[in-house]
Amino acid sequence: MKYIALLSLILCFSFQDPSYIKKANKTINDSIFIVGDIIKLPTILFFPPTEYGEVNKLTIDSLNTVGDFLLKYPNLTIELTNHTDFRGSEEYNMRLSQEKARACVNYLTLEKNVDPTKVTPKGCGEYFLLVDEEEIKKGKTKKEKETLHQMNNRTELVVTGVN
Repeated sequence: MKYIALLSLILCFSFQDPSYIKKANKTINDSIFIVGDIIKLPTILFFPPTEYGEVNKLTIDSLNTVGDFLLKYPNLTIELTNHTDFRGSEEYNMRLSQEKARACVNYLTLEKNVDPTKVTPKGCGEYFLLVDEEEIKKGKTKKEKETLHQMNNRTELVVTGVN
């Protein structure tokens, strides 16, 4: 299993434009997009017992918003990326993020009729953190630290094509 996580990491870095390692620069309220844009999404929540990517009620509202956005811009081709924090093993985090991304794309294509050729799931595990461990340690309270961890747990759209 360690080899699968390592291979996933290599693939994440090998095929990714270096400009990707940046924070989201667009929202779903923007109207002009170029390849490489990272679109911040409404929070997509996953909670046990659906932690491996099963869509639940808390997830559906956000995914419906994402689906409406993708239907509004059928000229975009995107990667739907899911990220985790660094808690847990690298292997676990990679698998978790892949499953969450897959579940989102499945919902969008099956329930919202998004063209499956326009959206690809991608799990990135813990490899593109917005807040590193040192910053989280600086949090004064448990709640503050958890809020910082949650900044790393996110789902984003990366524009890979504009037709």
